Formats: sequence, C-alpha cells, structure tokens
Amino acid sequence: LESELAFSSNSANQLLNPVLLQITKENQIANALKQIEENKGFLDLPKKISTLVSQDNFEKVLDEYKIGQTLFSEMRSRYPSNPLYPRVWSKIQEIIDNYRESMFESLRSIHLENINDNFQTQINQRGTNFILIIKKIILLGSEKSPIKEFINAQYSRAALDLENGLSTIQYDRLINAR
Repeated sequence: LESELAFSSNSANQLLNPVLLQITKENQIANALKQIEENKGFLDLPKKISTLVSQDNFEKVLDEYKIGQTLFSEMRSRYPSNPLYPRVWSKIQEIIDNYRESMFESLRSIHLENINDNFQTQINQRGTNFILIIKKIILLGSEKSPIKEFINAQYSRAALDLENGLSTIQYDRLINAR
C-alpha cells in the first residue's frame, strides 16, 4: 500500500509540477507586462529625448529630462531590485551627456572676433549665441563650468595665434582678446 501511495504521489507531482510552474511563469509575465504598461512613459523616454535632441528642441529636452529624473526616483523606490530602470536611466544620461558635450563643442568653436563690445555674437551654426549655449549647459547640469571652457578655448586660440606671430592677428581680435 505504501509503495502504491508513493507511486501515485510521484505521478501526481509529475503531472502537477509543470502546471504549477506554468501558472507561476504566467503570473510573472502578467506582472511584468503590467509593470511595463504602468511605466511606459519612463521606458519611452530614451527614444523621446533622443528625438528631441536630434531636433535640437532644448526646452522639451529639459522638460522630459526633469520628468525622467522624477520618474526614476519613483521607480527606484518602488522597484529597488529591478535592473531595468537603472539601465533606462543610464541610457537617458548617456543621451543628455552627448547633447551637453555637443553644446560644449559648439561653445568652443565660437571665435572671440565674432563677439562685439556688447557681448552680442553673430549667430553660430546652431542658431544660438554663446550666452544661450552657456545657459543651456548650466540648465542641463554639468560638472565642468561652461564659462571656464569658453574662456580656456578663447585663451588657447589667442595663445596659438600669438605663437604664430602678431602679424597674423587682426587688430580688432587683439583688442577683444585683451
């Protein structure tokens, strides 16, 4: 009787364990889908911000970035062990860092001779002047100072011109440099 009972118990386990395992997997998938649906806004942010960066729509990029910061802090507190949300935030940070670096490059490319006495500049290829670029970098947050970067770029350019000889520097450029 014991052997027959053990055999029937073993047979029942072989039949029920896959069913129970399948039910558990279905519940996990349902929970994951529910979580994705609830947090769709956050999960779509990398694509959205990337599109806005390619359009150079700074105001919307800044708005979406701030929304992302808020949502990420919520995700971190609600789902501390989920590795998906830190990866999404990492991608957002990468996009913002690249955007910020492109602004730094644009800032470094502005020549001092294009700035007049009232600190007005000619419009550069991005359609903004150096003051707006500095403001945008500051609003995005940066460890590097955009003002120092701008001054260092101008100093390096003027120092290189001086090394090549004063005859290559135009008079108004020399006055602006001083």
